[in-house]
Amino acid sequence: MLAVIVATAASATAQGPAGPPTFAPGDTEGLVVSPNPQIRYAWKRKVFWTISNEPGRGTFRLIPPQTAAERARMTATLDALASLFKATPTGSAGEGFWIKDSRTLDYFDPFVLPEKTPIGKYPLTFGAGYYPFYHEDVESNGTWRLSVDGETTSAYFEFNRLPEGLGTTVVTSEPAAGDRPAEPFYLRPLVTATWRGMPIYEKRAVIVTRAGRDPWVAVPMARVLKAAMTALEKDRKTAEDRLEGYTKALDEIMSPAWEQQKRDTFEKQNGELRTTRPSNYAARLRSLEHEITVLRADAKSNATPGKDAKGQWYWGPVGAHEDAVRTLAALSPAAATRSAAASTSAGAATLICR
Repeated sequence: MLAVIVATAASATAQGPAGPPTFAPGDTEGLVVSPNPQIRYAWKRKVFWTISNEPGRGTFRLIPPQTAAERARMTATLDALASLFKATPTGSAGEGFWIKDSRTLDYFDPFVLPEKTPIGKYPLTFGAGYYPFYHEDVESNGTWRLSVDGETTSAYFEFNRLPEGLGTTVVTSEPAAGDRPAEPFYLRPLVTATWRGMPIYEKRAVIVTRAGRDPWVAVPMARVLKAAMTALEKDRKTAEDRLEGYTKALDEIMSPAWEQQKRDTFEKQNGELRTTRPSNYAARLRSLEHEITVLRADAKSNATPGKDAKGQWYWGPVGAHEDAVRTLAALSPAAATRSAAASTSAGAATLICR
């Protein structure tokens, strides 16, 4: 409930003085009108809880509809979770805010599960989002509607959900057959803190599992390289097509016909200056000569990329593809099954998949 307290104070004081306002002796709700006279806040109004049932993603053809017993079990778990918060001093007797308990009794997506997952044994996904609202009243046609708005910082609890990447870098993906989406391979999320012995990943999620269970599966090196090969080949083809375009441009610019066309255009635009303003004509001709020299030098540089930072648009994709081909061909059976790893700012991180 700490997020509720912090968000409530920050939101309310943003509308008034630095400290809590003073209230008249008979003002039991601590009403404060905002700069907008049609909005007011109740600093001392007691907390209350509401439940909002949200629709899930719907059924899939592989999953039968939820039964009454399944919905009852999921609801009982969410009731028990809410009871823990309601039993705290803040959740039972807090002032200045109310809570929306937004629940979803959902279905899992069978097409993102590992291919051979026994669908009939996989548990349904469900969860609740807790939305603290400071007591914000809105006036309409002379009547105040109480506690209708004022959302602060929310928190979410989800059950039986695969954690996926938690925002980490997706290195590559592997095409899948049929209706299944491509399988993303991403860096293993880092443990950035712990809370009561439970790991917090990427400063955003606490994941609770059975003892000894790893939420992610490491990907063998050979599988990663094969999956990356399509993207590497595409990148290399793009670089080679770009180089081919530069080569054609160089051939054109180096041709006598191209230079003659430039000079003919120059004469049409400036030829009369040869007799009327010779010095001006000579200066413009020098500018043309310089332009031709620069354009040819640039075209040659583009068509012959060096193995330096400027030429990485070509040698980077080509080298990455060649390295992957060599590495894949040289893998021993043992190395092929070893987990892949990639470098991160925090050190080596295993590549994982769903």
